[in-house]
Amino acid sequence: MTVEPKSEMESNPSPPDPGGGRWALLLAFAVMASLGFLAIYSRLLGPVEQMGVDHPGVGSTVSVLHVEPFLDADRAVTQADLQGRVTLVNFWGPWCPPCRMEMPHLAEIELKYRPRNEFTFLSVACGAWVYASLDDMRNETARYRDRAKLQFPIYFDPEFRSRTGLETNLGKEPQTMGYPTTILIDQQGVIAAVWEGYSP
Repeated sequence: MTVEPKSEMESNPSPPDPGGGRWALLLAFAVMASLGFLAIYSRLLGPVEQMGVDHPGVGSTVSVLHVEPFLDADRAVTQADLQGRVTLVNFWGPWCPPCRMEMPHLAEIELKYRPRNEFTFLSVACGAWVYASLDDMRNETARYRDRAKLQFPIYFDPEFRSRTGLETNLGKEPQTMGYPTTILIDQQGVIAAVWEGYSP
């Protein structure tokens, strides 16, 4: 009987790759993160159920509106500043794909009505929890502003005071309003229309 000599690989098996387990873990994490992002993205792109003048919040008076300067704004804005003006308030974030899809349309509206003294557009950046710090959010918002060539001030809603107040006006639980949300307020501070989410 003839015995074949073992090949070098059979006689000296390579040691296990110490990083192999880490790569598998990283791959699993990446897949889970991607699925989570897709789930959030699909929720954000879901059908807009309550739109415009048919929203149940239409007709209520804005009780709390106070936003602070974030980019290209020099002072805070409150509901008292908006008396006698038609105001379009948009809650959005650069991290939000539907917000980015909607923003060019809002920028067109803002540009069209900018010359009219009785109109105000309030762009309120949201989503500080997405970033490591408020400065990171400001930097990312500024990068988006520059890419999208936005030419209006951007505000911030500290501690969600305005958002929570508007959710109360709309009959919603705190922190349940989707992104983007756009609210039209008339000259008397009454909500005239609400769009939750984005639909072409």
